[in-house]
Amino acid sequence: MSLRPFALEALSVLTKYYEIYIFTSATKEYANRVMDILDPEKRIFNGALHRSHCCKTKKGFYIKDLRIVNNKNLNEMLIVDNLSHSFAFQIDNGIPILPWYDDPNDCELKYLTKYLVKISKEKDIREANKMHLKLGELVKKTMQEIINFS
Repeated sequence: MSLRPFALEALSVLTKYYEIYIFTSATKEYANRVMDILDPEKRIFNGALHRSHCCKTKKGFYIKDLRIVNNKNLNEMLIVDNLSHSFAFQIDNGIPILPWYDDPNDCELKYLTKYLVKISKEKDIREANKMHLKLGELVKKTMQEIINFS
């Protein structure tokens, strides 16, 4: 398995600011394999959620619902995912990231780390995302366009 550039550096920095979990729509075995590769000494990840923790839509999409995490408030949780529908239930908790296709010059995790450190002290992560990413506004605009197109 190839590692995205800056993956280990990002995790090393972000463990100082966040509890980090794997949340994948893949199998439990895949989640465990990723954790073993990225964190062989078991110092980075606090746990893993996988496909069995996702909601599956009629069209076969997997949605990650943060409400499954009982001991955390939504104002302190984020999902980073290359598929924005994955965090559709909590759009303001989501941070989209471009997919990676073995590009050794990719800097997405470097930019992501900078952003996450910047917002780490916010009382409500969702408010920081609303202000900086404006995903909720994008969803409203898209829905309005769909309604007006009909």
